[in-house]
Amino acid sequence: MNLRQPTIPFTPRTLGNNLDLAMLLLRSGLRGYLAAWCWCTAPAVALIAATHGIHAWTLPQAGVLFFVAAGVLGTLVASLTGALVFGIPPTLSQAYRLLGPHPWWYLFQRCVRSLLQMPAFLLLLYPGLLLAYRWPFRTEARVLQNIQPALHRPRDTQLLDKQSTQLGGIWITLFGQGLLLWGTLLLTIDFAATWLLGTPVLFGRLGLDPAYADDTRAIFQATMKFLWSDPLVLAVELALTLFVFLYLRITWFLMYIDLRVRNDCWDVELKLQQEAAQLQQGLPGRTDATAA
Repeated sequence: MNLRQPTIPFTPRTLGNNLDLAMLLLRSGLRGYLAAWCWCTAPAVALIAATHGIHAWTLPQAGVLFFVAAGVLGTLVASLTGALVFGIPPTLSQAYRLLGPHPWWYLFQRCVRSLLQMPAFLLLLYPGLLLAYRWPFRTEARVLQNIQPALHRPRDTQLLDKQSTQLGGIWITLFGQGLLLWGTLLLTIDFAATWLLGTPVLFGRLGLDPAYADDTRAIFQATMKFLWSDPLVLAVELALTLFVFLYLRITWFLMYIDLRVRNDCWDVELKLQQEAAQLQQGLPGRTDATAA
C-alpha cells in the first residue's frame, strides 16, 4: 500500500512562514473550519444570550466557556488540518473519523485537559507554562496514526516529548501574535458594525461622554466594567477569541511538522517509505504480464 504523501512541501519553516501557511490552509479548508468553529461557538454564545437575564456573566466566567469550547475546537481543527495536509477532504464527518473509534469520548478528554490547563494560561509562569506545552502534539499523533500508522509511531512521540522544551518560546510568541490579531479584529468589527451597519457592538454602546467625566481614571473604569460584564460584548469577545484560536491551532499543527522535519528528517523518511512501498509492489509501470 502506497503511503499518503503531503500536499504541502515539508521543509523547515520559521514561525512567520507557518503563520502565513496557516492562513492559506484556512482559506483552502474554509468550509470545514467554519463548520467546526460554528459547532463549538454557537452553544457557548447561546448560553450567554439565554441566561444573561438571570445570571450576571463576567469575563472570567466567559473564559471558562472558552476553555471548554477550545478543547473541542482545537481537536477538530487538528483533525481537519491533518486531513487537508494529506489530501483528504476536510469535512467535519472526516474529522470525527480521524479521531478514532470513540471520537466523542476523546473530545471529552480534551475538554477536561483544556480545563486543567486553564491555571497554566492564567499563571503564565513556570510551572504553568510547562503544563501548557508539556506532552505536546497528542492529537496530531492520533490523527496521523488514523490516517496511516506509518505517519506517526510511538518512537516519534518519545522524540517530541524530549523536544518539548523548545516549545516555550514558540508558545509565548503565538500567544502574543494571537493577542494582537484579536485586538485588531475586535476594533475592526466594532468600527464596521457602527459605521457600515449602524448597529454599535462594543464602544458605540458604551455611551460615555468624556466631557462629563471627572478624570481619565473614571473613563477607564467605566470602559473596563463595560467590557468585563456586558453580555453582548462577552459573546463577541468569546466568538472572536475562538476564531483566533482556530487560526493559531492550524499554526500549531504546522509547528509539529516543522519540528519533525528539522529534528527527525520526516520529509526524507516519508520519501524513503514511499520508495520502499513501490519496490515491494514492483517497479513502477510493471504489470503482471511482464512479471510472468
